[in-house]
Amino acid sequence: YYVCNPITTSASRSRAQGSSSQIIENVTAEKIGEISNRVILIGNGGCGKTLMLQHLFVDSVEKYASSGVLPIIVELREFRFQNMNLLGNIVNAVRMFDDSFTETEARRLMAAGKCLLLLDGADEIDPGDIDEFKIQLSGLLDKYSAVQVVVTSRECEIVKAFSYYGHLYLLPFSKKESLELIDKILNRPEDAMTKRAVLAWLDSDFLKEHERLVSNPMLLTNIVKQYPLPDDKDKTFYQSVYDASVTGHDNEKWGYKRIFHSAANAEEFTEVFREFCAKSYRKCMFEFEATAFENIFKRLVTKN
Repeated sequence: YYVCNPITTSASRSRAQGSSSQIIENVTAEKIGEISNRVILIGNGGCGKTLMLQHLFVDSVEKYASSGVLPIIVELREFRFQNMNLLGNIVNAVRMFDDSFTETEARRLMAAGKCLLLLDGADEIDPGDIDEFKIQLSGLLDKYSAVQVVVTSRECEIVKAFSYYGHLYLLPFSKKESLELIDKILNRPEDAMTKRAVLAWLDSDFLKEHERLVSNPMLLTNIVKQYPLPDDKDKTFYQSVYDASVTGHDNEKWGYKRIFHSAANAEEFTEVFREFCAKSYRKCMFEFEATAFENIFKRLVTKN
């Protein structure tokens, strides 16, 4: 189920269109290209970065007959850049659909500017491969400057490596977009009663206090699909939201398994994370630079 997020040039993720900010509705590669031919698209987990790239891909495929621009999605989490060059990754992404595609053809398309590179998940590259990735990407784009590139990432250290790119930010859903997604999920006649119950719950005081839950497409989808909905005091609701993030959304991306460097699985990771949350919450800390994170993490008992 897809509803297209608006995107903005404002790092504050504000929907207010100021003199120095711009909002793009009904996003296309052409609209992004009017801002920059090199863009990093930044957003939180579950806000729709991967779906946005798939949306751009499908839209570009539909225009291919007239534009001649070939869209290529490369899932960065799946590759080790020390073992394979970036151009090889790009060629292989196309060869999954067409065995006849070659590196020679890829170079011809890129030299002509007839290639849209959609690179998903820069934040999911193995830390040991980040420097190599940056070198290879810079070298490729220096040689093929006419290629349009859109990279996605969560807000993290690697974003700094794209300082010379246009920075765009996915906006959270407004109520209008949330309702549109609900309409798409519950679109059968037999869903009418469920839909009324979901809409009533969304208008309750409970969710007015937790607006972020319904402004995040992944979490909203999870909330709608878990009907009948829990009582507003039921802590299992929060557990389901956490599970959707850790063992649902991220578990579908097998590359994330590498984050469990010292834990065997998501359950052990959660045990450590629970202690981290408890200790940081008592200090009223909710956002962390690397040093602040380390100061708490090094005192955790469960990490041992």
